[in-house]
Amino acid sequence: MKRIVKYTIGWDIEGKEGYFTAIDETQMSHVFGKIPPSEFHILVDMLKESNVFIDNNKWIISGWEGEKH
Repeated sequence: MKRIVKYTIGWDIEGKEGYFTAIDETQMSHVFGKIPPSEFHILVDMLKESNVFIDNNKWIISGWEGEKH
């Protein structure tokens, strides 16, 4: 798994589909297109977390590090 260090997201208003480009910690670019609205919404929510990763199977994984209670 590699940490995503920066990303760009776009939304085609007429086509109603999203586009996502992620750059991982090795500076490798991962490009995804034609993301449907329901999946795009989930992706945007995941990108709000402090730790976002991509694995070799193109899974986007996010998590949060906080205090244990």
